[in-house]
Amino acid sequence: MENELIVSGENGIKYTIKVIDIFTVDEYPDKEYIVYTFEEPVDAEQIKAYISILKETETDFSLLGISDKDEWEIVLNAFNKAIAN
Repeated sequence: MENELIVSGENGIKYTIKVIDIFTVDEYPDKEYIVYTFEEPVDAEQIKAYISILKETETDFSLLGISDKDEWEIVLNAFNKAIAN
C-alpha cells in the first residue's frame, strides 16, 4: 500500500505523507498505527519512515506520537514481524 494522505500533526499543521502501511496490534485493539514517510533519504537505497497512532475523525486524520515505552516496543515488534514475513 502506498497512497498519499493529508494529515494534521500534533501542532495542527497539515502534512501530505506517503502511507506505507496501516495496522493494528492485539494489545491495543482500539488504535490504528500508520507507517509513513516524507521520502527523506537515509542513503542511496533507503528512505526514513515513521510510525504514529492514526486518529480519524469524520473530517480529518491526525498523527499522534507513541509516548508509552511499552506500547512503542509492542508496535515496533509487530511491524518488524509483519515485514519479515
